Formats: sequence, structure tokens, C-alpha cells
Amino acid sequence: MVSVHLMSTLLGAAGTAELVDFAARIGMRPGWIQHPGTHREHFDLMGVGRIEAARLAGVEQVDRREFVARLHARRLAMGGGR
Repeated sequence: MVSVHLMSTLLGAAGTAELVDFAARIGMRPGWIQHPGTHREHFDLMGVGRIEAARLAGVEQVDRREFVARLHARRLAMGGGR
């Protein structure tokens, strides 16, 4: 099964709200959020149909290298260590 992560580009409560709202628009439940309140906060999108729904809703797709770079930047911005 194909899976990807869905995360917000915003931080803190605004990022969580944006993420949960977007996820709800593609049929996901708020309780499915992973690592809430941390730099790793995301939803797992499982299956081609869910991923395509996210694309059609306007998600920005990035490759693995960019995703890891964004996670690192989020951790630093949220006061995390190296």
C-alpha cells in the first residue's frame, strides 16, 4: 500500500488547526493525527485514493529530501535541538 505524510507549513496551534481542517476536507478524522503538538505532527495518507484526494484539494507534494529538511526546520523553529 502506498502511503505519505500530510503536514502543515504553519507551526503551533495555527498549524494544527490548518492540518486538521485540511484533513477533514478529504475525509479524515481529527483523532487520526500523529504526534500532535510536536514538530512531527502529521496525518498518514494511506492508499492512492486518499493521496489523490489530497492532491485535488491543493496539497503541495515534496520529495523525501525536502520533507526531512522541513521537519528539521520545524524542530528548530519549535525550540528543538539539533
